[in-house]
Amino acid sequence: MRLAIYLLTCALVGCGASASRAQARGAVLVTAEAVRLGDKACADVALEKNDLPLARACETAYEIARASVLTAAASVDAWDEGKKGDVACAIKRAGDELSKTVSELRARQASIPKLIEDAIALAASTGKCP
Repeated sequence: MRLAIYLLTCALVGCGASASRAQARGAVLVTAEAVRLGDKACADVALEKNDLPLARACETAYEIARASVLTAAASVDAWDEGKKGDVACAIKRAGDELSKTVSELRARQASIPKLIEDAIALAASTGKCP
């Protein structure tokens, strides 16, 4: 996990010539997979417990997180060294929404996939956004 955080930090704020678009893309892909897993976990628990409030809360978090991941992916595709912060902020927004999903799941004693926890930690490591 520390290596992933280091690579993301290098990609988004710079660590010399080795910082790359590929590292930022890796962070986006991890975040996208975590958003997918979070949505699935929420849907599974909501269906199992017939929990409409959970389903609605997770739907809202998913929609925001998904839009943030798409923004981050588009920023990587249109890579501009001066706008690396756009990727970081989009990943951070997705991580914030994943945190909401995790809170809802934990309130219902559901297990949280480790990938989601790692993605939240990765997103939190991106620093502050304007």
